[in-house]
Formats: sequence, structure tokens, C-alpha cells
Amino acid sequence: MDEHNRRDELFERLKYGELDPEAAEAEARRLGLAPLRPDVDRSHYDPARENQWTLTMAVAWIAFRTIDAVRDAWDVYRAECWDWIFRKWRLGLDGDVTEGWLLEQRPPATIAVLLIGDSARRDADRDPKFSMTCSEAKGALWDALQTDCFRASGVDHESRERVQILPTTWIDLKLFEERGKAEVRPNALDLNSPHRYQEVLLPSAALRGLWREPHLKPTLTLPGPILPTGDGYMPLTSAAQWIATQGGSATFPADDIGCWRPAFDQLLAAIGSDRVRVVGTKDGGREPVAGYHFVDCPIEYPYQEPDFDSIVGEHVYLRTYTYDSEEEWRDGFSDALVKRGRAIWNRLVVAKADVLEIWPFGLQPKVITGLPGRPSSRHLIHDEFSRRVESGEFHGVLTQEAQYLASWLSQTYPNQPPARVGTIKNMIRDVHRAARSTK
Repeated sequence: MDEHNRRDELFERLKYGELDPEAAEAEARRLGLAPLRPDVDRSHYDPARENQWTLTMAVAWIAFRTIDAVRDAWDVYRAECWDWIFRKWRLGLDGDVTEGWLLEQRPPATIAVLLIGDSARRDADRDPKFSMTCSEAKGALWDALQTDCFRASGVDHESRERVQILPTTWIDLKLFEERGKAEVRPNALDLNSPHRYQEVLLPSAALRGLWREPHLKPTLTLPGPILPTGDGYMPLTSAAQWIATQGGSATFPADDIGCWRPAFDQLLAAIGSDRVRVVGTKDGGREPVAGYHFVDCPIEYPYQEPDFDSIVGEHVYLRTYTYDSEEEWRDGFSDALVKRGRAIWNRLVVAKADVLEIWPFGLQPKVITGLPGRPSSRHLIHDEFSRRVESGEFHGVLTQEAQYLASWLSQTYPNQPPARVGTIKNMIRDVHRAARSTK
């Protein structure tokens, strides 16, 4: 008996319930046959490389936050998958009912199937900080589409052309799934609606940016520090990491907001007062970002699940990522000022020299020249004195304030040129007099 006939015999025995799939596959191995159920190499089907996802893939991502879940909802992958299905069937029109195992191609994915299967998933399989039910995920997706966090496209039923679906249109659109195919339209009966779309696609990068991937490590570790040395710029969150770790001398779990918060507070305060310069990418070009954008700016800290109210709200917030690799940075996992889930400026970087000047942590800051050929600490003294005036901390007596500033400079910036008390008095005299008159 040749190989083809042997395989047919095993399929017949499965069909009539004489063997179950496990026993049949074992018999196939014994006979030296290829597996009855084709193996699919999952690594050849990576939805993370796809720019556009279907509605079902999008809901799977929002609900479960794993690429495996998205792959299982991807029809391209499912078309290559075959499953053993136990069925009852009749021989002819009026023959006996028999039962057995049939090998069937996996059907297209639908959100309805996700919703049914959702109840079977154990809560232990989910990270509560990075997941939700499929029903909640569908609602969150509709909210994001209605508030223009990103744009979806669909094939218009009348023109048969792919078009963008506007945010206001999504307010009335509902999902209908018939015979494994999804369609969005205002209601079930109105098949002549001008807003009727099939084959809806959504940008995968925007979905993964709004609803982040869970972090499976019990303790997340920080990437290696980027030192604020030399010319150029460094990622904004890398600067915050430099501050939070006291120049790399300390460490903490990468998702510890309590450690990130004071570092970002200091950094954004310095940016807001124009002591730290920022550059970002906007509309494909690099340009300076004004410091006032960061004043009282809400922060989505690294590894934090974003607040959905922030995503769909009207205010601008700072979305942050630790710098893990250049590839991820270029792929959109970079610091950004965001509104409604869309980056206004992304790839935010700050000037290394500015960071080193304020937070040297033992490194040698670049000396800034006050006069040609003469190093000076004038800018540091002016900045600290201005801060003390704004906070009301300064001494009312000029000599005492100058003594304090001289001591502060030597302790905080031991590598910078010192300044004498008399020099500081002359430097701040007019501003001190004006500040004292209003104190």
C-alpha cells in the first residue's frame, strides 16, 4: 500500500470514530508518514510587521496585548491552519448517524467568536493592568475612532474603493458579522446606507502605542544609562533616568512611578523655564520645541498603562519610553507630546550640555564663558537666585544672600569657577533690591 492510500485509510478511520487524532498521528509516525494535520510555522506569520490590522486583530490586541492573540485573529494565518473537529454526520439523506473526526480549515476570525471565547479565559491568564474584556476592548476601539485618535479605512460598499472613515461617521456605525465577514454600517436593516464599509483596516503602530504591551518580567530593569557628555542631544526619558538614578549610581524597577515622578518633575521644570533645550520631530522635520509646552504637562510614565481619558481628551500629555534600542526608537517607541493619541512632536531629545550643567553628578560640566577667554559661573548664580526669589527663599540682606550663593555654588558645582561674595553682590544688587521691596 503506497503512502497516499495509507493516509486515506487513517483519515477514514478518524472519520468513523475508530481512531482519535492523537492515536492517528501516532500511527502515522509509526508508518513513516508525514503528520496528518499540517504544521504551521508561526514565526513565518508575524502581525507585528503588518502596517494595518483588521477590526478583529485590533480588538484582540486591546483585550489581550499579545502578538500571539493578534496572530490567532489574523485571517492570513488562519487560512494555513487546520484543526481536528469532532462531528456527527449522516450517511446519505436517510442513512444512519455516525460520528468521528474531520480535518477542517480554520474559519475566518470574527469579533463574535472573540467575545464567546473571552468567557473561557481565566483571569490568571491576563495582566489586569494591561488587558480588558473583548467587549470593553471593542468599546474602547470605537471611542478612539470617534475621537480621532487615529483613522481607519474601509472599502465603500457603493464605490468599491478604499476610503478613510471620518471620526463623526463612527458615532453611528455598528459592527455586523455575517458568514465570517465583517461590515460596519448604521443599523442591521439599512443596507442602502451611504456609510457602509467592508474590509476595515486600522494602523497597527497607533494601536500598539495607545494600548501598550504588558511586561511579563517580574521586575523590569532599566536600560543602560546614556551619559550627558559631549555635544548633541539625548532622549528625554534618558535624561530623566540620569536624574532618577543620580547619574547612574542608583537603580530601581523600571515601572516604579514613585522613582520616575520627581525626576520628570525636575526635568520638566527646567525645560519649562528654558534651562534645558528640547528638539522634536514634527511633520517629518526636526525643530525646537518651546519650553512652555511642558509646563503643567500630564505625564504617562515609562511602562505605565495609559489613562484612556487622557487618550481621548483635549489636553496635550507627555508619553514616555525608556531608550532600549535605536530600532524601537525609530519605530515610534519614543518620547512624544501627544493629543488624542496622536504625536504632535515625537522623538523628543534634550541638549546634553544643559542636562550636565544642572545635574552633573560628579561629571565635569562644560564651562560656559561669561566674557571672551574668561570662564564664569554667572549663569548658574543668576538661575539659582531667580529660583530663590520666585520661591521667596532669598535673604532680605544682600550680603547674606551673596554668602549663601557663594557657598551653594562651591558645594553644588565644585568644578565650576568660584565667585566671591563681593562679585555676587554686584551681580544681583539691582534684582535683590527690587525683590526685597515686594517681599
